[in-house]
Amino acid sequence: MDTKRFGDRLRLNTTDGSLLINRAQMGDADTYTVEVSQGKSKHKAEVKLMIYERADRPILEVLTNTSGPQFCNVSVRCAALHGLWVESVCQLTSGKLVCQETARNDSAHSARLLITATRDAINCSSSNPASTSSAPLLPVTQVCQAYVPGTE
Repeated sequence: MDTKRFGDRLRLNTTDGSLLINRAQMGDADTYTVEVSQGKSKHKAEVKLMIYERADRPILEVLTNTSGPQFCNVSVRCAALHGLWVESVCQLTSGKLVCQETARNDSAHSARLLITATRDAINCSSSNPASTSSAPLLPVTQVCQAYVPGTE
């Protein structure tokens, strides 16, 4: 084990063979050669360690909003701090909110943005392999004020 590089941050579980890096840092990302020996048997493998920062909390904004007593159309944009964004059109008809389920991936940051609809709100989430973060839900009542349920 590379104690110079990792100091006391590296822990090997000799029972199950797992390796834990505490307080991982971006500089820890690298390709490592691992050698496992048991008795006279030895196995070598290369392992690529990737470190991800927590997903940015995205921002959900309303671009356009058209509503009447029987309908509501809302165009929204979900954006992350590093420039990734996605747009979707959400429609409220017959009391049901539906967004064109739209996602955008950014391989450079291993990030994904997703716009979805819950029963009564629009959701925007940002994720990467390490975490997921969501903007505050946008309640349909906040953007579809002219819509009157039961008038369809």
